[in-house]
Amino acid sequence: MEQVHHDQTLNDLLRAAQTEEGVAFARSLSVLVRPWENGRDAPVDLTPVSKPPRRPPGFVRIPHRFDVDLFAALLAEALRGKLHGYAVAVQRLGRVILQQASGKARNALDGNIAFTTSTTQHVASVSKWLTAATLMKALALRGIGLDTAIGDFLPPYWDLGPGSAAISFRQLLAHTSGLAPAELPGRCDLVFAREMLEGGTPGPSATGVYANVNYVLCRILLPGVLNQPSPFLPAWFGGFLLETSHMDLIWDAHSAACYQRAAMDTLFNPGGVSARGFSHDDAALAYQRVFDPVNGWNSGEKAGYCGTTGWHLSVLELLAIARVVRRPAEPADRSRWKPIFSQFLGLDPDLTIDTAMGRIQGKGGFWSDGNGRTEQAALLFAPGGIEVAFIANSPIDRNSSAQWILIDCVKRSIVPSIIPGP
Repeated sequence: MEQVHHDQTLNDLLRAAQTEEGVAFARSLSVLVRPWENGRDAPVDLTPVSKPPRRPPGFVRIPHRFDVDLFAALLAEALRGKLHGYAVAVQRLGRVILQQASGKARNALDGNIAFTTSTTQHVASVSKWLTAATLMKALALRGIGLDTAIGDFLPPYWDLGPGSAAISFRQLLAHTSGLAPAELPGRCDLVFAREMLEGGTPGPSATGVYANVNYVLCRILLPGVLNQPSPFLPAWFGGFLLETSHMDLIWDAHSAACYQRAAMDTLFNPGGVSARGFSHDDAALAYQRVFDPVNGWNSGEKAGYCGTTGWHLSVLELLAIARVVRRPAEPADRSRWKPIFSQFLGLDPDLTIDTAMGRIQGKGGFWSDGNGRTEQAALLFAPGGIEVAFIANSPIDRNSSAQWILIDCVKRSIVPSIIPGP
């Protein structure tokens, strides 16, 4: 395969710059990436830029575009022999322009099933992005602002600690609630969320702390937001006062059902994605390495963790849901969902990359059994109406299971595929 260097893009920019200021600005517009250097991967600095640099007087920005064919070639080369199975799909303005898959969803011991772009897999924390869109639509339909305090919408039997009732919906969605478990990102269940709020919070965090409890609460709040109380609460039932643990079970199941219905109505049905719950069913299994000689791992049913994780989707289904949010049929939804991108609600700010074409944003997901068997997912949003979805069922590197497919693909494939052109 022909070696591809991004120097050409940088040189095009430099030739267009007529002043010293222009040279500095041109360099800032392009991320220099060498996918191959003497046969080995070169280090890449993808530190996000908080604000685009100021344009010097008279400077004309060169238009750039995403070359999907180059991306496909770079991706296939970057991931060759490094994953048990994966799938990627790209769409532009709602039309799928690339489908690519390789490897096995289940190995020979588990049925010998090939990975395709229709293979479903647990997408882990990419589920948070779906939760953000679902909750924001529910709040808008009920006339509730993002800065509204959550206290009136929580389970009525919770004994809230100082500051907990004053947390806003926006703070939960942005991970700035001040809730910070001792071990991050923390547990994903209702009992843990109740205990965190009963312990109180020191107040909102300006910088934000990524904690799963924020999105567990987003799901737990939905019955109150939608005014759909459980028929088994308040606490008196059958003449006996229920134990807190029993009420937890009732609210957990009820809020999961409310969340599932709201997500179907808001995202799945408009996107033409089939209805589902949170079970694993025929989804891909997770493995430790490319050729794993043992049975894969079924990460199980995730209703108790939904809101923060739990959805099982294919890359094509992820793109269908992305179409609903980024190109909504209802004009009002465009403004409702705008803060997702302008304020990183449901997205990972540290995965943002400013490129010559514009800003790329995304949400990553990672779930492991603690012994290396890993599920990974990513959903990227790029300028020009481009969305990219990934899923993979193993680590990229057996010795570095925390190396997400998202990071690897951005470094090796997406950024150098942004080239000069209309």
